[in-house]
Amino acid sequence: MPIVQRGWYPKGRKIIANFNYKKRERFHAFGALGRGTIRYQFYEEMNSDAFIHFLRCLKCSYRKLLLFFDMAPWHKSEKVKRFLMRNKKSIEYELLPEKSPEVSPIEIEWREWRKLIGNKYFKDNNEMRSYLQRRIQSDDCPVIKLFDYLLP
Repeated sequence: MPIVQRGWYPKGRKIIANFNYKKRERFHAFGALGRGTIRYQFYEEMNSDAFIHFLRCLKCSYRKLLLFFDMAPWHKSEKVKRFLMRNKKSIEYELLPEKSPEVSPIEIEWREWRKLIGNKYFKDNNEMRSYLQRRIQSDDCPVIKLFDYLLP
């Protein structure tokens, strides 16, 4: 799905944005912040299975995890709850308040990602993913420092 950002345009001129996207073509990302880095993975669907896969990948990289989830359906599904119960020695979690994106630091990262791809033309989702990954790895998208966020 293209991201069109607001901007300054000549008065009286109609701005036309060209996009080559199919109506339902999109991808999603799960992400986790920590130690000045962001861990993320792209998925075709945003659901419990994809979220559990992401948690397994995190678990392979870290011995213990402390995670904060918003109230998205895939974060609080029965399948995810069972997975978290089976892994309670290595994964601790808290649910953030409902409808409060301002308390989640990952939301700041997502906003930065949208700025990177806003008003840009990509021929397809693969090109957009590749562009995003290159920009993130090249430090064009600063990673929020959690202590700065939590202790202003």
